[in-house]
Amino acid sequence: MTSGGRAGKLTNHIAFLDELRGVAALSVVLLHASQIFGFGLGSYAYLAVDFFFCLSGFVLANGYDQKLRSVVCGAVHFS
Repeated sequence: MTSGGRAGKLTNHIAFLDELRGVAALSVVLLHASQIFGFGLGSYAYLAVDFFFCLSGFVLANGYDQKLRSVVCGAVHFS
């Protein structure tokens, strides 16, 4: 996990998770292409969609965790 930021903001970024999301997204594209063009990928290729959504949820929760917990930003000010 690295900490870096734009314009002085502290952000949590896990590069490996972004890479896994990319692989999962490509798997989803290949799954849809296989359904359209009729080539087989296997019976468990649909799990890439579930993996992508789970991983994206974790990345978003990790990214907004400190913002939601801070006193400055409540649920009303969340954008």
